[in-house]
Amino acid sequence: MSVKVFGELEFWFSFFKVATIIIMIAAGIGIIIWGIGNGGSRPAFTIWWSNGGFFSHGVMGMILSLQLVMFAYGGIEIIGITAGEANDPKKSIRRPSTRCRGEFWCSTSVRCS
Repeated sequence: MSVKVFGELEFWFSFFKVATIIIMIAAGIGIIIWGIGNGGSRPAFTIWWSNGGFFSHGVMGMILSLQLVMFAYGGIEIIGITAGEANDPKKSIRRPSTRCRGEFWCSTSVRCS
């Protein structure tokens, strides 16, 4: 894949990612303010404080959720960074990824059986 094609793909994938985030924020605002998708009844801002609010499970609940957020946003970008810094990415990325896929399928089949 040429650099031009890679750059173009990266641009469009980033655009879709940002557009999706904006659409989700707009949908959330629509649900809170106008009750869209909630049968027209507005949940209002009292849901932020009912049932304990943001910290219903204490600060430790928030700290533990940050771990999930970091892994969710880390995602596939780590592989791209690793490939960019490797001496021979075709060889050094293929071997661990093949091993990880094999371990995933073996462990999944053991758990499901």
